[in-house]
Amino acid sequence: MTLENYVSILEEYFALIENCRSFPKYRFFNECARLLPVIYSASLDLPKTEGGDEEIEIDESKLAKPMADIGNLLGEQDAYHEVFDPLIDEYSLITVISDDLSDIYLDLKSGYLKYIKGTDESISQAIWDWRFSLQHHFGDHLVDVMRPIHRLIMA
Repeated sequence: MTLENYVSILEEYFALIENCRSFPKYRFFNECARLLPVIYSASLDLPKTEGGDEEIEIDESKLAKPMADIGNLLGEQDAYHEVFDPLIDEYSLITVISDDLSDIYLDLKSGYLKYIKGTDESISQAIWDWRFSLQHHFGDHLVDVMRPIHRLIMA
């Protein structure tokens, strides 16, 4: 997958999250189920880059805060039981789909705002951020949220 195709998929996800209130719940879940595995798979194939020496500034006003809107759409179907590390943890806790989808959105969109600056340094930094976040943050949220979404679609 080219970097341009990756960014196009991210833009689809951003539009889905930013416009979640305009979707019926079942269609929203279906779109998440379609996009999230592609994002995960494509993120694994991002090229390795070095993070820049200088922090790339982004306009944080362009970052939507979608958790409340998603939570309102999902209602009682927002909460699910989670085990953070199934190899270590014995007990589950209750978490919410809206938090997972929002954190995925925020991590990817932050990188995207760097990417669209279009300089070699900003693009390299965006790719580095996406790879780092896949390993340390949004990747966990993405993998975790797929099971409850799958269960809700198949119910």
